[in-house]
This record gives sequence, structure tokens and C-alpha cells, in this order.
Amino acid sequence: MTLWREILHDFFKLWVLAERDLLDEDNPYRLRNTGQGLNRVQSCPRVGRAMREIVYRVQKKVQWVGSSDSR
Repeated sequence: MTLWREILHDFFKLWVLAERDLLDEDNPYRLRNTGQGLNRVQSCPRVGRAMREIVYRVQKKVQWVGSSDSR
């Protein structure tokens, strides 16, 4: 629950970062067959970085149960 609380706390920030990732001309989408037809697939470096920061923050707050790999 702590992780979800932190995500919701930063939800607007994550939304803005997602918009920046989607609209970044240097980060175009690629059409990929995902098993459910062709879909647009795009990396999200800003959101990924922010999520890693959130996970790290939660790991420091609580006794983390699960993977400690925060790549």
C-alpha cells in the first residue's frame, strides 16, 4: 500500500512526464506486433526514472519484500 500511496502522491508529476515522453520528437514510437495485433510501442525514460525514484523512496521507508533489483 505504501508504494501505491507514493505513486498516487506523484500522480500529476507522472502524468506530465508521460506526456513529455509521448510528445518527444527524439523518442518516436514503433509499430510492434504484441500478440494482440500491431500496437504503438514507445520507451518512457522520464516516467521510468521517476518510478525508480518512487520505488527507491518506498524501499527506504519500509522493510521491502520482493526484488531488490531497482534497475
